[in-house]
Amino acid sequence: MDWTCLLYIYFLSIFLPCPEHCAQGNVTESYKVYINTEKCVYKTAEQFLSVALGSSLIRRNWEHFNVSSVKLQNLAKGLAPAFLRIGGTDADFLLFDPYKEYRKTTSREQGMDPHATSRDKPVYHNPISREHRIDAHKSSRDQGMDRNTTAREQLTRPYTNFTMTTKDVDNLFKFAKESGLSIIFGLNVLLRDSKTHYWNSTNAQQLMRYVASHSFTCGWELGNEPFDLHGLVNRTITGKELAFDFKILRKLLNAHPEYGQMLVGPDVSSPWRPPLRNKYLKEFLTNIDGSIDAMTYHQYYTNNQAKVSEFYDPDLLDDLITDIQQLQSIMRESGASSIDPWLGETSSAYGGGVPGVSDSYIAGFMWLDKLGVAARLEHNVVIRQTFYGGSYSLINQKTLDPFPDYWSAFLYKKLVGSRVLEVHDGISLGRTIRVYAHCTSEKSGYDAGSLVLIALNTQHNEIQLVLTNGLEKLPVHQYLLTPGENNNLTSQTVRLNGDLLQMVNDTYLPNVQPKVIIPPEIIKLPAVSYGFFVIPNVQAEACQTSYKKTIKSESVVNI
Repeated sequence: MDWTCLLYIYFLSIFLPCPEHCAQGNVTESYKVYINTEKCVYKTAEQFLSVALGSSLIRRNWEHFNVSSVKLQNLAKGLAPAFLRIGGTDADFLLFDPYKEYRKTTSREQGMDPHATSRDKPVYHNPISREHRIDAHKSSRDQGMDRNTTAREQLTRPYTNFTMTTKDVDNLFKFAKESGLSIIFGLNVLLRDSKTHYWNSTNAQQLMRYVASHSFTCGWELGNEPFDLHGLVNRTITGKELAFDFKILRKLLNAHPEYGQMLVGPDVSSPWRPPLRNKYLKEFLTNIDGSIDAMTYHQYYTNNQAKVSEFYDPDLLDDLITDIQQLQSIMRESGASSIDPWLGETSSAYGGGVPGVSDSYIAGFMWLDKLGVAARLEHNVVIRQTFYGGSYSLINQKTLDPFPDYWSAFLYKKLVGSRVLEVHDGISLGRTIRVYAHCTSEKSGYDAGSLVLIALNTQHNEIQLVLTNGLEKLPVHQYLLTPGENNNLTSQTVRLNGDLLQMVNDTYLPNVQPKVIIPPEIIKLPAVSYGFFVIPNVQAEACQTSYKKTIKSESVVNI
């Protein structure tokens, strides 16, 4: 071959278009994983991965959500044990009627004002004033929208009171009982006493008496995103006032153990944002006097206009780490370090999620990374917004077919246990390969002492996971998740080890099986993909049933 021919081949290699797999890189990078198997750094609640339903579902008369659907119940069972939070913006407009079984919405009911229920004039929420906007800097990826300001999601929507009937309550608790979920119900904080201006518990007590009389069990929240109420109804409740409201509710629960004892709150959004939001949370925490069992807050990475590339951007994923670190600082400064922090409402993008993206394969990066980070940074519970509803729903609202994030949650519940292990550089910033480690779940079928890794590859090239400290000599059970439609990151279906994940006979959850990797075969994580990797029978000290050295144990109050 002469030099002319060689030059011709060289120029072809530069200028001809490259196949897709070539464009993503064909050199496999090695990534070493170092895990401390001797020490458990935290132990989450067994309900760590929990889910939410919006109170708006009750307002809309349950839509396609048939509580008697076997398919729907089986999907929920696949995530049990878990909390089922009933809350959101509409919670602060919900009134319980103990004398009404069925609801027939009237113009009068729709116009009830939470501050004066005799007045039949609709309550419209006003655009948030400049001083009530998030005053932190706005990143370019937010395209000028304030991150996490869910009170601004629907500025033209009139918010009016609506009635929850006894039948609604029965439906809710029937579904929870059949599914193995425990309800946490958000109470209306806008029901205020006309003289004291503090929370009026009369309607809440009617609901609690009904719940207790039917032997239902329930935990409670009070209000939703209280800092943002001014933007909804032009009403302000200060952090100190809200703390007093919670004390009223705690006193009520203590006097009536049959109502349930769990109380969590205050469900603030972006509480790390200075100068107003972090001040609000500090004011609440310094006045709460031990009345809550967990401190709940809301977090979203971005807004509902986000691009696909943002969903696996390491810098955006890292925002949760810095947000939590700032939150922990606020809790220390407020003397509230002993209170468990919960992600009380969280998903990918506020405003209902990004249509066609928040319910697709690529959203799994935000979802699984969030679970990994939250557990590692000592969060007892993460409540996913939502199980049903919005573009970030875990299931299709018409067909009830699971979206990819549901399958990630299902595998997480099946494989991942409550004991959290330390991975070297596991929460450092800028990681393009992100790995988290736990002991396996007791219901996983694996022996005590087994480990499970949650691994995410945000790079556009395949990488090789290299285990260390003797783990590299052991077989690995792979549960690799890839898009259901080849190379389509916004596919709304997902494959497990190459096989499409779907329900059996459109009703039952499948029995998932791993691909066994036996050394010297290597563990490969394809470009822009994620999965679970179980290392059975490691006999890891931190994962033995006799292990008692957990740094911080779970402290969830049963409901």
